Amino acid sequence: MRKSVFIILMLINILACSKDAQDNAVNIPYIEVNERIDINDPLYQNLNNIQGWAYLDGAGSRGIILYRASTDEVHAYERQCTYDPTTVCSTTDVNPFVLQINDNDCCGSIFNLSNGAVFQGPAIVPLKQYSASLEGTYIVIVN
Repeated sequence: MRKSVFIILMLINILACSKDAQDNAVNIPYIEVNERIDINDPLYQNLNNIQGWAYLDGAGSRGIILYRASTDEVHAYERQCTYDPTTVCSTTDVNPFVLQINDNDCCGSIFNLSNGAVFQGPAIVPLKQYSASLEGTYIVIVN
């Protein structure tokens, strides 16, 4: 009986932490995104290659990471870490050697570049993702 009570209390604690983390992810401000970039522009030429990536500064809350997943698929992630987005240091960066997105300056969370999922916490909520599509040599990013 005691063991059952302990397990129930642990589950309640885990669910409460998950709710707090989910609430933090909701705290990422909504910024309208409607961007169109040319992958032939020297700033974005890396996106011509599968597994290529680039930063789109000035878009979203803290900028956007663009990732070329395949010939016809591009992902766009908010650079703001989901662990505690209220802190100024919660901006993520790409680690090109292992194709991960890291929050090196704040909490140490690591995200998967191919889908934005948490690879290593303390974050438990994936990166905010924007809709991205290829239209010829242009990538269109919207929310």
